Amino acid sequence: MAAYFYDLDLEDHSIEAVDARTKEHLPRSVQVKLTAGDKVSLSDNERTSDILIVLRFERNVGFKEIYNGVYPAGRLESITSTKRKVKTISLSQLRTEQRKTVRCLEDHGRIEELNSRFGSEQS
Repeated sequence: MAAYFYDLDLEDHSIEAVDARTKEHLPRSVQVKLTAGDKVSLSDNERTSDILIVLRFERNVGFKEIYNGVYPAGRLESITSTKRKVKTISLSQLRTEQRKTVRCLEDHGRIEELNSRFGSEQS
């Protein structure tokens, strides 16, 4: 869905912390997280993507963009990682972080357009 929303090229193979690339002249790497909960887990390693996109899916509502910005490495420094080298960040923390940064990618109204179909397809 993120590839459609933001016009991204998905990676052919799994690359740590990189799910897609922008279609710009100098492509930027993008990590995408989708959740139905109230937090997401990010790998605690030195490699990060240029951009982090976090989407939340809500049944009968659709997708909500939680974070769309530069990978928040500074914000993650204060979070302790698990033994498996994973850091968990709440969606409310990401919303706060989003208010401090500029959105990196435009969805061109595609999220809203798709979400408009959720209410009309209930049976």
